Order: sequence, then C-alpha cells, then structure tokens
Amino acid sequence: MKEMDEFATLIAAARAEIGNDDFFLVARTDARASSAKRGLDDSITRSNLYLDAGADCSFIEAPRSRAEMEEICNRVNGLRMINMMEGGLTPLMPVDTLGRIGYDLVIHPMSGLYSATKAMITAYSHLKSAGSMQDAMGLMVTMEEFDALMGLDAKQAIEEQFARGVEGEKLTARVRAPVRSHINPQ
Repeated sequence: MKEMDEFATLIAAARAEIGNDDFFLVARTDARASSAKRGLDDSITRSNLYLDAGADCSFIEAPRSRAEMEEICNRVNGLRMINMMEGGLTPLMPVDTLGRIGYDLVIHPMSGLYSATKAMITAYSHLKSAGSMQDAMGLMVTMEEFDALMGLDAKQAIEEQFARGVEGEKLTARVRAPVRSHINPQ
C-alpha cells in the first residue's frame, strides 16, 4: 500500500500547489491492467483514495467489460473518466451510453490520430501509384479550407498590425550584432 499512499501524497501536494484555480486534476491508475485477480478492486480503492487526496476526477485504465465499467461507476465516489481507445481492452460504447452508466468525462485519445494516419496512407498510396494527386483532390481539404481552419486571416491581421507603426509607418528594427564571415579566408 506504500505506493498507493505515495501517489495520494503527490495528489495532495499538487492540489495544495494549484489550489482551486482553473486546473482540473485527474488521477489515473493502471492497477486494473496489472492484475486480473485484484486489479479492479485495487483500482477502485486507489481511485477513492486519490479523490479524497484532492483529485477532481479519477481515471481507471482498461476496464474489460460493461459490468466492470458499471462497477467502477457504482463504487468510485467522485467524478469518473474513461477513454474510448480503438483497439484497447475497454469495449467501445457511445458517449450517451457511458453517461447513463455513470461516466462524467469521456475521451477519445487516438481517434483523430488513427483517422489522420489512415487518410495519409490513402493519399500517399494514391500519390505513389498515380504520380499525382490531380485526380484525387477529394481526398484533401482545399487550400482555402486549410487556411480558414488555421485562422490564417487572423494571423495575417496581427502581423499587419505589428508591422505598422502608430501612424501607419512601417516599423523597422535595427540589430547590432557581430558580423562573421561564413567564407573561409584561405
């Protein structure tokens, strides 16, 4: 139990340091993954201890069934988080079902990366075989869509704002630095 107590002490120290500012402290335990026999009970004990120590939410990694997920929600005394990781040990379920079971926070940590990777494989496979993306433009966003997503207009407006002085004159900066020749004098 020393390891559990040490982690609870770290949670309490973190809470004392951050106070109740806009900081959401999630305590994660992987005890379920480490022991098929005692892992679930151990994880629930740890989660409640960490919540008592000051965590805002507990995250038990890798419940293996809906029954385990329901048991976690019934026995953990505070906010509960779960991740829906495609290919992981936890069964995938819709967010509304997870809410009904009792989860307060659901994350999908790999969905975007897995999707982006699949899209890159598809695009680069096409590019390799066809030699061009000319007939596969539908696989991509347009330059205009990408610029809008990145907020390019707002970034350019900020650049323009700081590139002009108060009265509209172009700002210049003079930097004094030693000049070193990159040409070998030999």
